[in-house]
Amino acid sequence: MTQSAKYDLFISYVNVDKAWVEGYLLDSFRQADIRFYSEAAFTLGVPRLKEFENAIQYSHRTLLIISPAYLVDNFSEFIDLLGQSYGLETATWPVIPLILHPVKLPPRLAMLTSLDATEQTQWSKVIKHLCRELQRPVPPVPPKPECPYPGMIPFSESNNDRFFGREQEVEYLLEHLYRHRFITVIGSSGSGKSSLIFAGLIPKLRQSRRFGSGEWLVCTMRPGENPLSLLKTTLGSEQADLSLAVTEVLNTHPNAQRLLLVVDQYEELFTIAKTEKEEFQQALLELLQISNCYLILTVRADFYADLMQCPLWENIQLHRLEIVSLDEIGLQKAILKPADNVGVFIESALVERLVKDAIGEPGILPLIQETLVLLWEKLERRFLPLKAYETLVLSRKDYETLGNNKRTGLQVAIARRADAALTDLNQENKEQGAIARRIFLRLVQFGEGRADTRRQQPVNALRAGNDAHLFDKTLSHLVNCRLLTLSGGENSIRKVDIAHEALIIGWPTLQQWLTERREAELTRRRLEAKAQEWERLGKGSGGLLDEVQLAEAQGWLNSPDATELGIDPNISALVQASEQVILETKRREEKSRQRELQQQKKQIGF
Repeated sequence: MTQSAKYDLFISYVNVDKAWVEGYLLDSFRQADIRFYSEAAFTLGVPRLKEFENAIQYSHRTLLIISPAYLVDNFSEFIDLLGQSYGLETATWPVIPLILHPVKLPPRLAMLTSLDATEQTQWSKVIKHLCRELQRPVPPVPPKPECPYPGMIPFSESNNDRFFGREQEVEYLLEHLYRHRFITVIGSSGSGKSSLIFAGLIPKLRQSRRFGSGEWLVCTMRPGENPLSLLKTTLGSEQADLSLAVTEVLNTHPNAQRLLLVVDQYEELFTIAKTEKEEFQQALLELLQISNCYLILTVRADFYADLMQCPLWENIQLHRLEIVSLDEIGLQKAILKPADNVGVFIESALVERLVKDAIGEPGILPLIQETLVLLWEKLERRFLPLKAYETLVLSRKDYETLGNNKRTGLQVAIARRADAALTDLNQENKEQGAIARRIFLRLVQFGEGRADTRRQQPVNALRAGNDAHLFDKTLSHLVNCRLLTLSGGENSIRKVDIAHEALIIGWPTLQQWLTERREAELTRRRLEAKAQEWERLGKGSGGLLDEVQLAEAQGWLNSPDATELGIDPNISALVQASEQVILETKRREEKSRQRELQQQKKQIGF
């Protein structure tokens, strides 16, 4: 060691250990005001051997981060030998081996006193030891940076800075819209269609200048039960002439020159819409003729047959983008880039494990995002280790015992998160657990030959009986746990939705509920639809149940299913009105029969 030393430590490590070094070790050193030097600061254009020599010579200590990869690195032998020879010349031993992963040390290193960091519990002890040796204060544990992952909640324009992995698709959409003004994005359930549009494309559209001056007015909708009526509400115009409607809505936003209408989850037109289907599709065709109107549809791939039968098929066939699950590179970007943006380093082994569990699985990105939200609590300074994931998920043996041997660690992690949220509810009040079950069952659109999907509903439609206070508490808890999302505000009906379809697939508890209650919930929905139709007809004689339907309805109302799933007052009213009319009809028929009988008796002299 010489008086010319500029640094306390020169740190030598290989790239595979960079995440731990940068995220944990160097973060600790910065807080402890330890002066350190590493290869990252090497001068470009200078031979590496010369840079190593200078770094060692101008540092009090040389810290070697030892791992199997380090011991086979071409420069590692040179570094430790150079450090040891420098120590011999000055009668000191300035080389400190820090063993990060279990290895058998070569003799030249085994003779030195080393630091053991092979277990996570030993890391803080290593930092304390180094700080004591370098006469620096032990750094406190810093606060965790804000988690950059949205979890199960789909990406939106507001968090587009966290959206990565779909750069090529975004560029394709930009170019296609510039040339054609219409495109349909088709992909499997949970493939990220909505996120691609809202977090990927729309922010880029707002930044782009290829479409000319002026701003974009973006309107979004889902078809719902009455798509044409909702379209008028979305545009904020009752004009029958859609060209005038577009002009009118653009005029209300002085800087807007172009309208982009996004019809998300277009498959609702085939599953939920009750009226206005043809009129809505004709309206979309009219919008395509308006020069400053752009249209995007997103639709699940398993509705291709329905698309081929609809009036827009010719346009969809020519202007569509089919997206598949993220590939390995896309998944790595989606995992690493958000963490990079907040200065957090993820262990390469953890990235590999997440990608291995995810690759090729449909709808896997939200599971990764939510898993990373859970893992974020296990940050070690600015380093996220593989160990955090291994302790989070059940072992393979455990979930094979549960019959879930086909589930990935990601799905197990999400299931545990959802089950924990449900456990919290049941511990507080078991009625809340029952309310949660009712909410989830009502929010699932049964696939009928296809995969089940989400079914957005008004909040008020999910209430039942006199449980208003408990319902609000339950709903708030499920939203705070990222299992449900709320939309709408003061000027619109508040709606609730399952956060992502991946939850339907990946949560065994919900799958069990669906198995047990599917038929009962289907019956409830049929009765609910009949009650709504009866109400629409004025609650008179039109729309009443016949005897067979009444028997089914009475059986359902008297079953435990009705208590479990909630009884709509309109269903009870419909049953009561139908029963009264049927009884009254029977009384009249009986009176008529008695009169006829009396007349017959008179005719024969009785």
